[in-house]
Amino acid sequence: VLLDEEFKRIGTLSQFVHPEQGVIDYFIENLTGIKNGQVKHAPRLQEALLHMLNWIGDREYKVYVWSGSDRAQILHEIKAKNIVDQLLHEITAKQITDESVDAFMIEDRWVDYQMVFSQRFQLTRRISLEEALGRADIDPEGRFHDGLNDAVNTGLLIEKLELNPDYQLVSYEMPEKPSEHLS
Repeated sequence: VLLDEEFKRIGTLSQFVHPEQGVIDYFIENLTGIKNGQVKHAPRLQEALLHMLNWIGDREYKVYVWSGSDRAQILHEIKAKNIVDQLLHEITAKQITDESVDAFMIEDRWVDYQMVFSQRFQLTRRISLEEALGRADIDPEGRFHDGLNDAVNTGLLIEKLELNPDYQLVSYEMPEKPSEHLS
């Protein structure tokens, strides 16, 4: 999702990437809705990255993600803790060497908005995008764990909070946990 200086959506791009090894397992298919047939003829990572960077063009930009794990997705295996590191791992493993990709991956360009959100509202834990949207009184678009919908929803959250620095979250109480073990 491309946002302008006022954090308004000005464009979207959605593309699948062909996995060079393995297949999409049932858990990931069920979580994301992505099926193996959808990625079978998709471009490989380097081609998809270059297409996205061409789409972004010569703009100055930051990459806002919900959790730092998006950047890692390109670098590490899916089990890695951080998406940013996963992305870097993939780029390194696939020996992708391109100046525009290197510029895209510069750590200072990436903003983990989940961490920004947690710090801004002094939360003691990181919360899901779904919970953050609810607490910011934003109706989500689409299904969660769909890449484009998650990006759109993160953009909606960023727009609301960055344009309203005094905004306070909708407060609610978490349900109490039982004090003794139930069998």
